[in-house]
Amino acid sequence: MSTSTQTCVPNITVDQFKGCLLAALLGDCIGALFEGKQEVPMEDLDDLFQDLVNEESTLDQLVPLEYTDDTAMLKSVAESLIRNKCFKATDMANMFVSEYFESPGRGYGQSVVDVFAKLKKVSDPFQPAREQFSGSGSYGNGGAMRIAPAALFAHQNTQHMLDIAAQATKITHTNRLGVHGALLQALAVQKALLADKRKPIDSKTFLTELKKEMKSIEKDLDKDEDESYTNKLDKIRHLLNDSKTSVKDVVRALGHGIAAHESVPTALYVFLRSLQPIPGIECDNPVSRTIQYAIALGGDTDTIATMAGAIAGAYHGLEHIDRVLLGRVEGKEYIEDLAVRLFDAVEKSGCSEPEVER
Repeated sequence: MSTSTQTCVPNITVDQFKGCLLAALLGDCIGALFEGKQEVPMEDLDDLFQDLVNEESTLDQLVPLEYTDDTAMLKSVAESLIRNKCFKATDMANMFVSEYFESPGRGYGQSVVDVFAKLKKVSDPFQPAREQFSGSGSYGNGGAMRIAPAALFAHQNTQHMLDIAAQATKITHTNRLGVHGALLQALAVQKALLADKRKPIDSKTFLTELKKEMKSIEKDLDKDEDESYTNKLDKIRHLLNDSKTSVKDVVRALGHGIAAHESVPTALYVFLRSLQPIPGIECDNPVSRTIQYAIALGGDTDTIATMAGAIAGAYHGLEHIDRVLLGRVEGKEYIEDLAVRLFDAVEKSGCSEPEVER
């Protein structure tokens, strides 16, 4: 998929791993409050976030904010990689199934529930997903929403990261759009993690490098195919260059639905746009601003905020995550510990190539 080679990056910190996974958790938990709403007024979000970061606000009816299937499946990806020190399809599939049947009320879509039911009966972990939708597979964003741990785990080698991300996605989503969306999300998390923190991200360069990778991944597609992620990256560049871009402009150009090609590029745009202040969002914290803006777009708010949060957290790190806000959500301690264990697993492996057992 890519010609990128292995790169050892000694200055990556555990706080970046924590930032990535905790920001994803925040996006999921807060975004879930607005899932499915086509419009989310920014003033309403401002009021909510001000309450959430105010230690004196009790918010008894909301707190703790519960996580959804986004975080549940992210947990499974991370736990499987940590335990095996590599990708093992059968183990990860079993993790997904166990997690679902232990806590089914997390908002899982019916198509993935059908996959889990079939996984209990077959030995091939990829078979149920391949058979979905008359063999075309799902193009939902379920692979992308959970892929951040794979990007962290294999960030030292882009080709192996893409291989792991693709295989981890195909357990539930085999359509090209679903798989490629997960690859774009993994690449975005990796690039944010590896970015030089001594200077601001150059959005144009960030997008150019992602476009190069996606052109290689999508090399067999018609270059004018509207659903291609390469074209979506061009749309992101255009939106960023227009100072008058509105929420409706973003949704019209990129989407905000459950399909991967209508949500992964949106999350990437949200991260890049949120590097600067946004009219209507009274928030100086860049991670909180990212999550708030993602939710303001409406639609699949929990997943878009999860993906945008993972990218932002990988870049900004734990220091830019509001600790009071973290105290409002379910699973904070578990996810923070998960990030530490994932970091330790990467540290112990050094710069060796992650094994992929299909």
